[in-house]
Amino acid sequence: IVNNEIDSSLDLRATTITQTFQNPKVITHTLQEPPYGYTDWWPTSMWFNCDEGQPYGAKEMRWAISYSIDRQQLIDVALAGSGLVTPLPFPMYPALQPFFDAAKPLLEKYPTNEYNPEKAAALLEGQGYAKDSDGFWAKDGQRLEAVISGWQVFSDIGPVIAEQLRKNGFESDFITPTDNGTRISDGTQKIWLNGHGGSFADPFTTMDMYTSKYFQPQGQPTTYNSRWQNQDYDAVLEEMASSDPKGSGYMDLYLQALEIWLDNLVDAPIQQWLHRIPMNQNYWTGWPTKD
Repeated sequence: IVNNEIDSSLDLRATTITQTFQNPKVITHTLQEPPYGYTDWWPTSMWFNCDEGQPYGAKEMRWAISYSIDRQQLIDVALAGSGLVTPLPFPMYPALQPFFDAAKPLLEKYPTNEYNPEKAAALLEGQGYAKDSDGFWAKDGQRLEAVISGWQVFSDIGPVIAEQLRKNGFESDFITPTDNGTRISDGTQKIWLNGHGGSFADPFTTMDMYTSKYFQPQGQPTTYNSRWQNQDYDAVLEEMASSDPKGSGYMDLYLQALEIWLDNLVDAPIQQWLHRIPMNQNYWTGWPTKD
């Protein structure tokens, strides 16, 4: 695209797309200004295998991971400052903005984007972990592993998160196994990065991903992979399913379900997903931009 040999491509990583600006005729949805793209419906979270008996089956363990991730540093280092942190697993679309706004009091109580290693340490100590001589969390002689898997598109943020977790005592790494889909589906993988192809008009579609109907025992394939079960959450989602999203009681149901979800931190929201697509104006103009 720099040499005017192609007109466009699939989306590029944040630190790659700026290199295409060597050609002054290459633009993005936001021209040549950050964040170099538009918001997709696939916000990124750190997902967990929440099944009982798994390393991250207890909510305290999931919150410990979340408190150990410095999301703003992640954006600054991995995405050259051009990303968008998200507190919830929904895309920041206009139709969903009222649901973000209504959640603000809950997010003060359950600060999903807070970086706080001290809180993480207290939670881990409460689960019986202590740091070994090398500074890693361990229990019964076994270090706490946090080997994060992901698709190749997470090769920008994945290694940065792994390093942050290592600095905070987790034996962490980032991997992109060829069988990643199988590993997260059958429960082999304990912690991974992934998006949500869910809600875009109201929060139900994403929130439904965490209902117990998608639970399967370890080793069995799953459609949605959290392996979390909560009867109270299921009951609220069942009521939401038959309610008008624009009805007077829908927001209350949403907040009731969201508080259960946040308290358990079923997954840890990380960033909005941006499509950063280079578009070459050498031969064609009129590309879709924010203007």
